[in-house]
Amino acid sequence: MILSTREQAINFAMYALENDPLFSGLNEHAMLGHLKHSIRLVFGGHTFEHGDLESIAQSAMDLLEYN
Repeated sequence: MILSTREQAINFAMYALENDPLFSGLNEHAMLGHLKHSIRLVFGGHTFEHGDLESIAQSAMDLLEYN
């Protein structure tokens, strides 16, 4: 199975949420901001438009029930 870039970004975001101590103890707004920044660092600043980036980060948080 080949994953789209969006699916890869969601998987990365879920990994980051579960394994990076930076995300522990953050409120939802701060977590979303840090997660979007982390996705930009890994996938590049121009890979996703702002709305898509927000959706990817929120999807990862929803899948892991971080809200």
